[in-house]
Amino acid sequence: MDLHEDAPAHQADTEDIAIQGFPDHLTLRQAIALHRARLGDVAVGLAPSGTAEESALFDGHDAIHALYDCDTDLVGESMADTWTLSGTTMTVRRYLTYLRQPAVRALVADLGAWPLLRGIVLAMPCVWRAWWRGRAQASLWDFDAWSSHLDETLGQLRTTHGIRPVDR
Repeated sequence: MDLHEDAPAHQADTEDIAIQGFPDHLTLRQAIALHRARLGDVAVGLAPSGTAEESALFDGHDAIHALYDCDTDLVGESMADTWTLSGTTMTVRRYLTYLRQPAVRALVADLGAWPLLRGIVLAMPCVWRAWWRGRAQASLWDFDAWSSHLDETLGQLRTTHGIRPVDR
């Protein structure tokens, strides 16, 4: 999916966004593009090298970062995983397929066991809030239908589904 095709004229002020995360006025297309721009060179290593299903899982995961306003540090990734399992149509079995991808496994291995464990413990308060808010949403986000919402604002999507991102 080309995130630049038919992009609305309104572009986000990146200095403003760096402070605020992914505010409601951005379209999903803009927020995903911003998320990927923030990843920079890391995104190249995360590009799935496998099947179309693997690519779809990575793309859907990027949409989760934007929609639920999750960073890419360990806390943000933990929250993105939690939102995915509590607030979307994603199943645990299918999500394990995503976690088994070589790029994801390499990232986890690069972190090391102690920093990973420490990060998970530190993330727990935010993870619990994300879990409960995901379970309380008005409707589940269709993990696979993200591309049909690219030109809707995050505010519209969050209101429709009852999504309330967790403040850190």
